[in-house]
This record gives sequence, C-alpha cells and structure tokens, in this order.
Amino acid sequence: MDKKYSSDYKDYENSHWWFLARKEILLETMRLGLRNNKQKRKLLNVGSASGTSSKWLKEFGEVISVDISRLLCTTAKNNSSEPVVCGALPNLPFSSQAFEVICAFDTIEHVKEYKRSVAELYRILKPEGLLFVTVPAVRALWGSHDVINHHIKRFEKSELPKLFSCFKILRITYFNFFLFPLIYLFRKCEKIKPQRKTNFEMTGKGLSKIFYYIFVLEKVFLSKGVNFPIGASLLVVAQKPKIC
Repeated sequence: MDKKYSSDYKDYENSHWWFLARKEILLETMRLGLRNNKQKRKLLNVGSASGTSSKWLKEFGEVISVDISRLLCTTAKNNSSEPVVCGALPNLPFSSQAFEVICAFDTIEHVKEYKRSVAELYRILKPEGLLFVTVPAVRALWGSHDVINHHIKRFEKSELPKLFSCFKILRITYFNFFLFPLIYLFRKCEKIKPQRKTNFEMTGKGLSKIFYYIFVLEKVFLSKGVNFPIGASLLVVAQKPKIC
C-alpha cells in the first residue's frame, strides 16, 4: 500500500467503522469455529499491519504477527507485546505445521502469487488446524481504493473452492451484504469521477455510525449460519485434513 496510507493505517484500524464492524464479525466467526478446540494454541496473523488485530486475536491463543511492510512491523512492535516478524507470502519464515490457527484477513489479494500463497498457508498449518481468510469480492467493485491498497484482484465466490481445494472447506460466504448496493453505486460513480483517496478517508462521523451499525448487524445472521448471496467481501473458513 502507499507509504502515507501505511502510516495512517493504525488510526483506521482503531476507529474506522469498517474495521470495527469487521472485527466483531470475525471475532464471532472465530469463537464459533474454535469453541470445541483446546484453549492454548499457536496462532499466526498473516498481514498483521499495525498489530491491532493481533491484540484481539490473543483471545484464541499465542499470536505471532507477520507483515511485509517494515514500517508496519515497527508500528506493530510498538503497538503490541506479541512477537512480530517481517516476512511475505508466498515464502513465510516458519517451519511446516507450526500453527494450529492461521488468520489472513484481507491479505492474499495483495500477492500476485496468491495460489502459491494458499499452498504456503497449508504448509505451515498443522493437520486439523483452522484457517480464517477474508478477501475483497466482486470484480465489478474494482476502483481507486483497490489501486491505493495495491490489490492484485478482487475475488468471486466461484473461484474459492478451487483455490482452497487442498483444505476441507467449512464455509464460504460473502459479507458486507447490506451495504453492497450503496458500495456498488459509489464505485460506478467513481469511474465517472475518479478519486485519489481510499474509501476509509471519505466517510463523515454521522454516516460512520450508521454504516457501522448496518455492517455489524450481519454478525447476527452469520452466527446463525446464514450465507449471504453477494457482498463486498468474502469469508473462508477451512481446515487442513488430518491425513496430509
């Protein structure tokens, strides 16, 4: 991502409606997925950015953070007591079968070799370990936000079963469903008048509260097993088979 954007990232993670609502959705998803597992686990947070997500992931075990950006790694070290490693997909500096849980939240869309990246996550995950992944969805939503974030692509749901075929897929669903029509309209208008800002910079305080409550409401539906038919993001929950 752009250097200036990287320096602002911690503030966005701590205060922006999208990050705050996504946090609640992901926490609920992981609590449901890990409730029957042992309490002490080694967890890898891939693409940990400023380390804010690593703080709340401590609920699920001992967290190691890894990110490609040296600036964000330094920020994460100052932001959290958890170990931070500078590294990048598809070649992470960890031994095979090192982790019981791996999270890659909005990470693999930054990597040209995203197929090899998924294979690398498989390599370092223990048998029966769980993988939680989110990616931006729907190619028609491509815009300046993706360019500034150095995204390689946005994914379609139909691509993911093949991409994660080495895993036992437990769930694939779109999310950010309720706001999708507004996001779609905004991105279409943006093609007429391109923006030079990320979408994180373009929401006032009043709208932020409204968007937060609309987005976080999806937690209720997702926790009851509802899979949304469309959305601005995709969520994958997968497990590495016992026999490898």
